Amino acid sequence: MDRDLRLRGPDPRARRRRAARGRQIALFRAFDGRLSAVGNRDPHSGAYVMSRGITGTRGDEPVVATPMHKQVFSLVTGVCLDDPALAIPTYPTRVTNGTVEVSVE
Repeated sequence: MDRDLRLRGPDPRARRRRAARGRQIALFRAFDGRLSAVGNRDPHSGAYVMSRGITGTRGDEPVVATPMHKQVFSLVTGVCLDDPALAIPTYPTRVTNGTVEVSVE
């Protein structure tokens, strides 16, 4: 687990971008407090912008829409809901003593 990722403060939709073991990770906290970590690279454009995406839900599925082309990706599975041939990596998270840990193994 990489322990260098923190989400604190009053904004329930907090988001961060960090490098962990050579990977850029986009970390999100939803209104309900649920944490999600995904790869920061948008597979459609190739830009590292997922951390700037628009978060929300489709049905009960937490999602992030890319800021460039607005494709919507599941924060649970990483699969693009608009084009299932596209996906972003997802990473398990946990909170230990107030620090968010992300497994990038």
